[in-house]
Amino acid sequence: MSYQFCALALLADYLDKEDSSVKIGAINGLGLAYAGTQNEQIRDKPTPIFGDPKALLDVIAFKTISLGLVYVRSCNEEVEQAIIFALMDQSESDLGELLTRLLPIGLGLLYVGKQDSVEATAEVSKTFNEKIKKYCDMTLLSCAYAGTGNVLKVQHFLGQCAQHLEKGETFQGPAVLGIAMVAMAEELGLDMEIRSLEHLLQYSEQNIRKAVHVMDTLSRLNHDADSEVAMATVISLGLIGAGTNNARIAGMLRNLSSSLWMLELGLKIQ
Repeated sequence: MSYQFCALALLADYLDKEDSSVKIGAINGLGLAYAGTQNEQIRDKPTPIFGDPKALLDVIAFKTISLGLVYVRSCNEEVEQAIIFALMDQSESDLGELLTRLLPIGLGLLYVGKQDSVEATAEVSKTFNEKIKKYCDMTLLSCAYAGTGNVLKVQHFLGQCAQHLEKGETFQGPAVLGIAMVAMAEELGLDMEIRSLEHLLQYSEQNIRKAVHVMDTLSRLNHDADSEVAMATVISLGLIGAGTNNARIAGMLRNLSSSLWMLELGLKIQ
């Protein structure tokens, strides 16, 4: 527990800074340090931002993720209500922003692996604005049934992927990820879902193919000229391959490491 107290002591002063980047860094740090602890001190830090009309969307989004990490799998009603109200308070324009999609993810973290416990919250999500409600529903179900191998939920996600999207709809992305998340803990089911995803690659719409092709996309970005993009890509490859011992990802990271070593050696020679 000592490292957690150290994190709070180190980061507390940065939580009320005007600079949103500094504030977000502190919020993320506490979320990681206190992940799974359900610590009430963290819930109320920084000064409550949900419902504050002056709070920036990026701060609200990362506060939501941080709360989701701290209260992961807890089904905590107070945190749930705070996130739901934050979603409902977003303006029409903000609901179209990519950052807004982090709010359903934070909400979903409260229900990871909890299956039927998410049903009431999923019903509430159906009352949200059209721009976000189906995305939120898919995200909640993906988290709640992660690792369960529930065939009915996989079929539900596949059914969503078969639909034709209206302009501005984004729910098929989390539906594709939901297929993988539900099947990931069961070997036979995982083999079946890989075949299903291969069919999606061939016959589905562009946004679904993007979700399935995440590893290929990341492999192209890990040599991007922008160093921040390249670093984010390396972290993403590690996250999607965590615990899988995936030979392809391991090979990508080894090759990248070798390339960086050769580049560093070349710079020293010069």
